[in-house]
Amino acid sequence: MADFDWTLYLRLAESLARTNEEAFYRSAISRSYYSAFNLARCYLKAKKRDYRMRDHERLWTQVARVSGNPKIQSYGNRVKEIRHRADYDFECPNLKSDLQYAMLNTYEILKMIDDLDRTPDPVVPGSGLKS
Repeated sequence: MADFDWTLYLRLAESLARTNEEAFYRSAISRSYYSAFNLARCYLKAKKRDYRMRDHERLWTQVARVSGNPKIQSYGNRVKEIRHRADYDFECPNLKSDLQYAMLNTYEILKMIDDLDRTPDPVVPGSGLKS
């Protein structure tokens, strides 16, 4: 069985975001985040690193460390916080702006991961070996 295409979660989030209902906005935020989270796991898997973790902060730390890009960790944690509010808070007074912010940050995360996939692993100076 082929790996699931996690970008479909982002497409679902985009579809949900076009409605004007709170439940759809909350679900869009969640699907958006999990698109980024699972694509980050795929990146770690491709780099032959531990990708099976369920600890979200640890995952974003690991992706930042492996990629050398701390922005991914920052963006991932921001969207995670928004997702947490959307999933658990009884009231979300800024839900529409949270949705827009979460989606924009998710697009940035996916772009960074895509750029990393196109960048060859750095070579350790003097060794001829990849790090």
